[in-house]
Amino acid sequence: MRVRKLFALLGVAIMLESACSGAWGIDVIAHRGARNLAPENTRAAAEKCIELGVDYIEVDVAPSKDGVLYNLHDFTVNRTTNGKGALASLNSNQVDALDAGTWFDAAFAGEQVPRYDTFLPWLKGRVKINFDVKFADLGALVKLVRDNHLEKDAFFHFTSPAMAIKCHDLAPDLTIKVDVSTPEEAERAATVYHANMVETGLPSLTPDFWAACRKHGLKVICCAQSNDREEYLKIIDSGADMAMVDKADLFVQVRGEKR
Repeated sequence: MRVRKLFALLGVAIMLESACSGAWGIDVIAHRGARNLAPENTRAAAEKCIELGVDYIEVDVAPSKDGVLYNLHDFTVNRTTNGKGALASLNSNQVDALDAGTWFDAAFAGEQVPRYDTFLPWLKGRVKINFDVKFADLGALVKLVRDNHLEKDAFFHFTSPAMAIKCHDLAPDLTIKVDVSTPEEAERAATVYHANMVETGLPSLTPDFWAACRKHGLKVICCAQSNDREEYLKIIDSGADMAMVDKADLFVQVRGEKR
């Protein structure tokens, strides 16, 4: 019990110390790119992020029928393109022919679903990457990351926890993020899934949670829910290392004001 109280006090101290400097150091992750300014998960959405000075873009990873890896969030192409059907049922030549921009605005007509063999070289050195892996040949994905020398400029989240373990076994130098909500889950993320980062919401940032994260050297990503100015201010002051947001332009503005 005494040890637990000690960790709790340490968590409070670190939280207060981090909050004082959080406005200066917090990184922003644009969820699916600058999705409020351009069609999500496209080069246009990534370009907006780069223009804004965003630190990371969050992208999704899933394969076509012939194994080409694409940046698409949904199981199907229905919502964000002019096509229909599951991505996994379409060959890459079919996916490459889809219009992934007009649904958002006619100004983005002709935007494609990005394929990672050309998307990653284009991103290299311009913005860091948070890969959200829905399903993929991990060997192929790791090869793309290594071929583009992105090992230090990317981290990975997996829909399947088993894939996180497999990724660590395959490439232990890569950074893994796990979604959590309690100190116990943060502990498990570090000890079972080899996580270097955890993502959670503002309500979870308790002294016990901070203590668990600092004990295992976990970076903390705070995920916005309402994505308004008030919430962004709270996230900036929370002591979190990074913020996952849907309105990257607003967050960058608020962060700049705090500085």
